[in-house]
Amino acid sequence: DHLESVRLPSLVVGQSGKILGTDTNRWCQGLHCPQLRELCVDAWASLEDSGVQRIAMQCNQLRIVWLRQAPKLSDDAATYLVTLPHLSSLSLASDAGLTDRTLRELASASQLRCLDLSGCRQLTEASVVEFASCIAVPPGPPLSSVQLDACPNLGRAAATALASCMGLHRCSLSGCRPLPEAALTWVNAQGHTDACHALGVQPPLDVGSFDDDSLAAPPPAFERHATVTESAEAEAVQCAICMDDISSTEPMWECPVCCNKLHNTEDCARGWLRLRQSCPTCRAVVWAPPEEPAAAPSPFRPLHVPEPTRPRPSRALSADASLDGRGGAAAVALTPTSPAGPLLAGLSIAGVPTGGDH
Repeated sequence: DHLESVRLPSLVVGQSGKILGTDTNRWCQGLHCPQLRELCVDAWASLEDSGVQRIAMQCNQLRIVWLRQAPKLSDDAATYLVTLPHLSSLSLASDAGLTDRTLRELASASQLRCLDLSGCRQLTEASVVEFASCIAVPPGPPLSSVQLDACPNLGRAAATALASCMGLHRCSLSGCRPLPEAALTWVNAQGHTDACHALGVQPPLDVGSFDDDSLAAPPPAFERHATVTESAEAEAVQCAICMDDISSTEPMWECPVCCNKLHNTEDCARGWLRLRQSCPTCRAVVWAPPEEPAAAPSPFRPLHVPEPTRPRPSRALSADASLDGRGGAAAVALTPTSPAGPLLAGLSIAGVPTGGDH
């Protein structure tokens, strides 16, 4: 009950918990700590919105919450976290299920000062511009640092809106659309001013009013995000359909939005996507991979030799063809003037010699 901080680089779940589906519920139910101030768990692949709701209810004194690499979380998780009255630092980096609704929910977090939504690929530029207009404007969040790296939909309009915010002393937009180098990242007053000049906007009035010495050390959210992806890649990848691990030798399908991986088989990715046309993790609209190519013909297949065709009997070339009374064989009468005469010269039909004389 007196626990105040929980930091786990990655939550390791046993195979029995994966099969029964009870790992997350048991863990969240056991985390009943009224004095908990900090919860940092990376690569919690089984965490769902219901688990976040339970944590927010049982640990309502939380100030720092980092739940990175949790692909099953959706916008509802942000709704539950906003209810924490003392929430000041939030990181939901690489949670692929988050959309623009998350930013709308966070616009009412009146105590939030540090926000990290890096790798949330569904965020749009219009939503970031709208969210920036709420920063430092009551009851909006008094943000001093924002990290939105690797969000491919963000560009110059989002950078301009963030650079114009009062009190936003740190910002990072690396891996987004092309921006001036000075506008990619700033961590002090001079960097903020350079970003404003590079984007062609007037620096906010409070840019030079804060103390650079107090911001010399970057916040922990900026330090640790670089190691999250590396630690996640070192772990075994789990298929969200069959719940089995995907080995390096098995065919694998990867979602273009959340980068979640599935077995590239009819029982997993192919069958699921052909029926539902959506990723089972982030629910983005995706299509089934192309069919597997047909197997090449075997070089050892026996050669098929066609049977020889028998020649058809010749038709009568004259209306005078008749049956021979002695043998009953057909005889063909040819005249010297017949067009076929020269061609059939020297042949015999039913024992009758052919030629110019007969």
